[in-house]
Amino acid sequence: DDAAKWLGAHQYLPMSGKAAAAIEHKKLFEAYPDLANANLDYIPKQSYSSHYTNRGVGSITIGGAKKDQRSSTLHELQHAVQNKEGFALGGARETVTYPAQNKLVREFNKTADELSTLRESLVSGEVKNTDRYNKILARASSLKDELNSLQSQIFEVSDPVFRHEMYRRLAGEIEARNVELRQFSG
Repeated sequence: DDAAKWLGAHQYLPMSGKAAAAIEHKKLFEAYPDLANANLDYIPKQSYSSHYTNRGVGSITIGGAKKDQRSSTLHELQHAVQNKEGFALGGARETVTYPAQNKLVREFNKTADELSTLRESLVSGEVKNTDRYNKILARASSLKDELNSLQSQIFEVSDPVFRHEMYRRLAGEIEARNVELRQFSG
């Protein structure tokens, strides 16, 4: 935000060091003194822009272009605050839909198992009653429709564009992006 002052030549991060060596932010470090000791690492060849990991005092890795270092640092420091306060957290584009995807896959497998069991009972000839046979056939048809629907949903949540949009909608990510934007206010 606009209370941050950047330290160092050209106001870029050192290759690694403590947060307080890269940024002077009196209000932040008074409220969260341990964040001053958070480890900051700048890795220019990193494919993703940045991330925060809570290990001990915390670790922030900043990747991508030098021009994005300031914004990324503020963004990730906000995630550290969110973690400490129990606020809504951010996430990762790659994994944001994993819980939904895993639930759908479990549901798909359960449905497929039920359909397989029904098919076996139909093929084995164990069902002699025509009414029961028709009920099983109708249920099998319904399960086939469910499988097609679940498969479509699995593909949807696996789509990179969908995952990115879900990531951007996480409350913690919205808040961290707002912190980035405030650096230019004032």
